[in-house]
Amino acid sequence: MAKKRLSYWERRFLQTQVNMQRHSAKYEAGMVSRLDAAYKSANDDLQKWYARYAKTDGTMDITDAQALMSGMSAKTWQMTLDEFRAKAIEGGHDQELDLEYIKSRISRLQALQFQIAQHMAEYSDSESPKFQSTLAGQYDDTYMRTNYNIQMARQQIAANFQTFDTKELALVVSKPWKGGNFSRRLWKNTVNDLPALLVKNLSQNITLGYSYERIEREMRGQLQDFSQHVIHRLVISEMAHISEEATAQSYKEMDVQEYTYLATLEAHTCTQCRKLDGQHFNTADRKEGVNYPVMHAHCRCTTVPYEPALESLPSRRWAKDPDTGKRELIDNTSFEDWKKNGYKANAPKPEKRNYRDFDQAGLDANTDYIQKLPENQRDAIHKYTLGSYAKRINNSLRYGVGGSETISEIESNLHKALQHPLGSDTHVYRGLYDMPSKWLESLDQPARASLQKTINTAAVGIDKSNVPAVNAALAMLPSFEVMEPAYMSTTYDKRVTQSFSTNIRLDLNVPKEINAVAIESVSNFEHEKEILIDKRAKIKITGIEVSDNGMTVVLKGEVANGSDAES
Repeated sequence: MAKKRLSYWERRFLQTQVNMQRHSAKYEAGMVSRLDAAYKSANDDLQKWYARYAKTDGTMDITDAQALMSGMSAKTWQMTLDEFRAKAIEGGHDQELDLEYIKSRISRLQALQFQIAQHMAEYSDSESPKFQSTLAGQYDDTYMRTNYNIQMARQQIAANFQTFDTKELALVVSKPWKGGNFSRRLWKNTVNDLPALLVKNLSQNITLGYSYERIEREMRGQLQDFSQHVIHRLVISEMAHISEEATAQSYKEMDVQEYTYLATLEAHTCTQCRKLDGQHFNTADRKEGVNYPVMHAHCRCTTVPYEPALESLPSRRWAKDPDTGKRELIDNTSFEDWKKNGYKANAPKPEKRNYRDFDQAGLDANTDYIQKLPENQRDAIHKYTLGSYAKRINNSLRYGVGGSETISEIESNLHKALQHPLGSDTHVYRGLYDMPSKWLESLDQPARASLQKTINTAAVGIDKSNVPAVNAALAMLPSFEVMEPAYMSTTYDKRVTQSFSTNIRLDLNVPKEINAVAIESVSNFEHEKEILIDKRAKIKITGIEVSDNGMTVVLKGEVANGSDAES
């Protein structure tokens, strides 16, 4: 009986956490939409500003641009937050806040930053009560659900616990934590940080001589990135904090003496949370950020009451399969045991590989194989190395376009020719101009946005001093797997990729049994040192980093045969 009750109890507690995340996502979507509307007003000011100072050809004179930016790093707007908020809300200060007045004291770009901040102040003041109402609703929902779950677990249904009215909830959610509350952080992010970020981006683009159309696109991308990162972090952190505060209040009301820390069972769970997973703490000793969630930004950990009569941990808990990314309930286990023993107990251990550079012996073996192929298969390989054939073949496989009887026949012979194991565990490389959209779709929104931002930044160059920090952030991204429906041209000489693109480079390990052939002996471009991999290959990306020079995003992973490979 106890085991059955535990399973129900555990699911109910986790469902409370799921409900919070759904509420958070719903509110965040509306918040971002309203921010976008505010930005449109700010963008009107940007367009007028640029039109006023731009040349007739739509660009900014470099001398004028340098003058505009003079003093930006040494002198910033010094009006305090309280002064600005008071004047913006009160109104009637048009003369004091007039652009010409500001221009006489600070740079033109700082004046524009001030105007954008005015729009953002209006947004923040209208958004703050909405945020407060959402947080209050989440507090009440979590508090009531937690009380209910505890009583159901104990089989003691009662209503003898405190309830909160609207004013009391407003006081609870406005209580400062970690140096501020939701309202101050919203103001700082949208009124202080966002305008400064947009104007900094503008100044950089002016220096590069970009047209207004491109500058507008760049700033729109900056806003989207801000929404996906800063706003997402703000909403999810505030919602998680208030939800866990409600849980703690429930523990107090329900006289829960101890709780168990429950880490989110994901491979990227931080070291701090991983160490706390499964540990019991006295409720009276609860301290947020030390032994109680939230521990950090984006923290998805939670707690469950610990009562010996009900055992220490739920009978089943949520985990994410590191291979498929799907969530499912698994048998009771702490994070450390799950990590140590592997997510799938019966999964075979991978064979240890010794990947090496492709050598002459491997090339000779592949050349010998090609010479023994039927003529139509050798011819198919040769034609594939002519760009027009490769494009039509791969477009037909990826999109179902560009095919014909001739293309189908060549593709069929090419596929037959590639039913051949490469023969050695080898490194291969491939240069890409852009990240394939299907690959990006394999990541969740925050990871996708983070990777795309890095790619965009690397395209113009990341400062070498910032590369270690960027790589530390990239190391937190999850692994992902994609299937390439077309044939994939790679090279065993890394230098060759530079002639295709320096934006993105794939560094892939190819096991010896993968269907692939080194085709330079029949290639129209022998110097490319090409290894052609059969269609529908699976590619698992296990690591991402930026090169030391800050110019190339490197995706590291391994190739596996597709489902239709012939043995």
